Amino acid sequence: MYFLCCSIIILVLTNTSNSVKLDMEGTISLGKDVVQSLSSFLGGGLNYRRSMTPVGDEDNVTTLVRTTALCKDLQFCVPMWNFIEEYVIVLTNSIQTILSGILEDSFKMFIFEGQLKLYLEIVRHILENTDAKISEDNKIYYWIDTMKNICSKFQEMSSIFIKEEFQIDPNKINEVKKELNHKLIIATVLVEMKYQIELCSKHNICVESFEVTTALNTLLERFKSLSDEKVRQFIKYVYEALFETPFYSYINEETAHELQVILNDMAYSKEVSTKDLLLTIQGIVKTRLDTITTNRDEKLYHDALLIHGILSDMDHIYSVHKSKQFAMFFENFIIWIDSLDFQLDKDIRLVMRDIGENLWAVPDNLLVKLTNEVKVFLELTVDPIPKNK
Repeated sequence: MYFLCCSIIILVLTNTSNSVKLDMEGTISLGKDVVQSLSSFLGGGLNYRRSMTPVGDEDNVTTLVRTTALCKDLQFCVPMWNFIEEYVIVLTNSIQTILSGILEDSFKMFIFEGQLKLYLEIVRHILENTDAKISEDNKIYYWIDTMKNICSKFQEMSSIFIKEEFQIDPNKINEVKKELNHKLIIATVLVEMKYQIELCSKHNICVESFEVTTALNTLLERFKSLSDEKVRQFIKYVYEALFETPFYSYINEETAHELQVILNDMAYSKEVSTKDLLLTIQGIVKTRLDTITTNRDEKLYHDALLIHGILSDMDHIYSVHKSKQFAMFFENFIIWIDSLDFQLDKDIRLVMRDIGENLWAVPDNLLVKLTNEVKVFLELTVDPIPKNK
């Protein structure tokens, strides 16, 4: 659980200037046609010729989704029937394209379609639960919640497929599984964010609660006026506090080691421009705020896309699971900025513990989704580049 509560602060620390480590080149454009965006992403990152089928064309996936009648007799869903079907179809097609592209002959379409049928029943169950709870007053929350839960289940479906249906050279299996997982998580985050934008622009159901993003942007902006020494002191507090939590046990050993080295350099080395690195992250967080408030098209590298997805999850969770300790932390942070002897280390430890305790109330689907996205972000931005890349 500390893995999750620390993720807010870790987002500020782990990106550094190393986005060039990603082996998936190019940018992703939010707000444009999703199939074009995904085709560009998948085609740019995979070595194969198969292209995605447009949603309007009837293929096996489209037929399966449409014959399931996901929205039948559900009052909240019927007016948005096409939106829900397209969201599910594009999620499915993106996963299928990645799996078939990397697994090639090992990919069995009939097994994939069998899993899809099961998960379409789960999606129907998610929609039924939403229909029983949604009202005009909570409509925005439950629409975003529904989209995140569906995305989470498709991440789960792809993960199960990798574990159970993987037939490949044993010497390459771990490397290929990791690459697959990265691409699947990024693709599903992209689809979810694209359809959140469409939900707002076409159906006027727009995110209204983004307190975590706003608070993080405010914190990072405050670093602009601080000395380099003061910024390194803050990182030192975080670096030391993490050792008192189980955070590192939730990520693989290589990632944990690399992250410790980065944080140590940021906290203690004057040769590392810690302040500049944090302000780079502030630019990414500010872009998310602009995306929410203007619903405009933004071009994002994959690490930035993951930050947007993670903050979106945290904003959604925090909208109903408030933390008084989090607010107290920011109050003391402001005091610490102008003080020569005020110590912030205790506050950082308390906010990590308190947010972790509050997250126990969050449904498992969303916690697993957030955990997966943070892990992929850390592996992409912190792990060393393989020599063959």
